[in-house]
Amino acid sequence: MWVFHRSSIEARWGPAENLGQPVNSMAADYCPTPLRGKWLLFVSTRPGGCCGGDMYLARNNPAHGWSVEHLGCAVDGSAEFPGWRVGPSLVETAEGTLLKFSSDGFDVGGGQDVYGATHARTRDPWSAPVNLRSVVNTGGNETRSSLSWDGRRLHFGRDGEIFVSTR
Repeated sequence: MWVFHRSSIEARWGPAENLGQPVNSMAADYCPTPLRGKWLLFVSTRPGGCCGGDMYLARNNPAHGWSVEHLGCAVDGSAEFPGWRVGPSLVETAEGTLLKFSSDGFDVGGGQDVYGATHARTRDPWSAPVNLRSVVNTGGNETRSSLSWDGRRLHFGRDGEIFVSTR
């Protein structure tokens, strides 16, 4: 993964900068989602994961550099959640932290569906991932989900088209 910097909105972008290790590994590292506070959510196939495309959370500390945390096999640390994960999106709201991602989940080898998990301020750890079912998912491939800043709108792709779901 690479990053570009600029001094202001009007300024030109500077040269590409490789984030290096521990963010980048010898495995496939993809779907980077920048978060407030110098955090980065991404997916990787690095060793030590559960099933190939696992989610990781990295933070850039100016004094110590990047640190990377594996979000766990099932996000909530319970029984392994099978399937590849892609397109993670995370946002903090008054209701807690919301995480959405696409996966073939328990239908490994089937189509991609959007799943969600929450982390309430009063509860630790994450809730178990829930398939958003017919509210969002169909027999097609729902991928690359992205939450709005307030967590009320979910943008996602389905077989080449872009959709929005509002709660």
